[in-house]
Amino acid sequence: MTFLDDKLKKHQDSRILLESKVNILIDLLDLNEAMRVNDQILEMDPENIDAINSKGVIYEQNSH
Repeated sequence: MTFLDDKLKKHQDSRILLESKVNILIDLLDLNEAMRVNDQILEMDPENIDAINSKGVIYEQNSH
């Protein structure tokens, strides 16, 4: 995760890097952080279909 964090510091507005971080956090079941990062994406682009889908995945994982 450190690698991605370093890249995000340089490219804070990169939705692709943020989406990658969300996917990794979901895989690690760090759902609170995944939701926080995903909400950042949705603030930048409220119609981002990948972020909308990820939000559903986070809610689904949280229900287990």
